[in-house]
Amino acid sequence: MSGLVQTIAEDAAILPDFVANDPKLKPYVQKCIPEELTSASLSDLSNLRDALAPQMKYKRRLDTFLELDLVDSIAISGYILLTKSGEKMYVAEYRRLVEQRILELVANHPTIKAIQSVGADGVRPNIDDWQLLELERTLTRELGEGDLEVTPENLKKVFAHTADSFLGLVRQVLDMQYLPDYKDLVARQFETYVTQHNYNADQIRFLRAVQSVFLQKRHLETADLYEPPLDMFGADAVERWFTEKEVEEVVKFVNRMAV
Repeated sequence: MSGLVQTIAEDAAILPDFVANDPKLKPYVQKCIPEELTSASLSDLSNLRDALAPQMKYKRRLDTFLELDLVDSIAISGYILLTKSGEKMYVAEYRRLVEQRILELVANHPTIKAIQSVGADGVRPNIDDWQLLELERTLTRELGEGDLEVTPENLKKVFAHTADSFLGLVRQVLDMQYLPDYKDLVARQFETYVTQHNYNADQIRFLRAVQSVFLQKRHLETADLYEPPLDMFGADAVERWFTEKEVEEVVKFVNRMAV
């Protein structure tokens, strides 16, 4: 029975958002967690089957052995460990709670409301990148420091590499395909910064590498410019290509996007 319960929970966890958020189907999807399934009556299980069986054809395909490493494959099919409390939680239940928390946090957020609004001419308003970055910070603080410990690492495991930032997670949960990911915002700001300065080819190549380092760390220290992998440009690359003032400006600019 436990194997069947796990299979049902996993199948429900990969139903697309338009099924999981359907008002008529959502209560059934939410019941597809081991704790609910093991205590459900035969009548409840029959109702659940009748409601969700037709939707299973829409399941997202998880080609785990092609797309995920071994750790991720284990996480998708088992538990996730919350390090602060030491609690083990089924991945399907963890995912449901994360999505629920996301919906609560953004329900009345002004940036999300502005993004979702459409003018009389059918055009969506332009949202400033810095507004979106502030939303990423809010979600990082509220989710990352909360009891669910929603870290980028856990996001990658639970959402099968389809979301590695909180903006990406909001886009997935709310099915807002027009919402840019965090890395898209960073790339756009770097492109603008480079365009605004009269940099040579060497400086631009170095800054592209800085962008990659920043996306991994989500912040930047001056010392990082001299550490691997940026040291591949040479021990004196920073001094050869940038003045002290330019270095300060770069670090200040980059950390405006820190979360």
